[in-house]
Amino acid sequence: MQNQQWCETPPSITIAVSRNTLSFTLRHPKLPDGPLYNPAFQLDIAPDGSFNGADPKVVATLTGRISGTHMTGQIIGLLCEFAFSADRA
Repeated sequence: MQNQQWCETPPSITIAVSRNTLSFTLRHPKLPDGPLYNPAFQLDIAPDGSFNGADPKVVATLTGRISGTHMTGQIIGLLCEFAFSADRA
């Protein structure tokens, strides 16, 4: 399988934030469904708005910051890297 297929993701994502916790699963639609191919994160958000954590099943990390209604971050895995920005809906 080419690296390009491993890294494909949906064009938009949903990140849930509730009670200073961030929850997000990065889906890879061209790979089998399941935790090995779809990193899942549940991270605490620090008082300064930063978050940083890993999904050890797939060796992926998610880091970023929330400032007001805007969020930025990046996901770094073994084969792929992603950056995102979002505004509260």
